[in-house]
This record gives sequence, structure tokens and C-alpha cells, in this order.
Amino acid sequence: MVVRVREISDDEGNRLRRIVHHGQNAIELKRAQVIMASALGFVPPKIAVIAQMSEDYVAS
Repeated sequence: MVVRVREISDDEGNRLRRIVHHGQNAIELKRAQVIMASALGFVPPKIAVIAQMSEDYVAS
């Protein structure tokens, strides 16, 4: 079973993009990548590759 984030608003998407492109905090950056990828419909194995994280972490 794949769980995805809810649909994100334009404002939320813009904030996530700013974090991904200009974020200073590594943890916040990784979380933003995971949320954006999930909102775009990617599955955990692909999100893990995008965010360079373990699939187990992404899926939890």
C-alpha cells in the first residue's frame, strides 16, 4: 500500500521549492524533497533515489 501526501496548495508548493533550492537546513531540505516528490505522484522507491534516502525511511 502506498500512502501519499494530500494535494498541496500553490503557496505550499512554492515554499517547498524555495526550501529545496535555497534551504540551509539539511533535514528540512530532505523532508521538502520527499513531500514534493510524493505530491507529484512518485512512489517510495523513486522518492528514495531522488532524496538520496533509504526506502524504509521514505515509506514510514
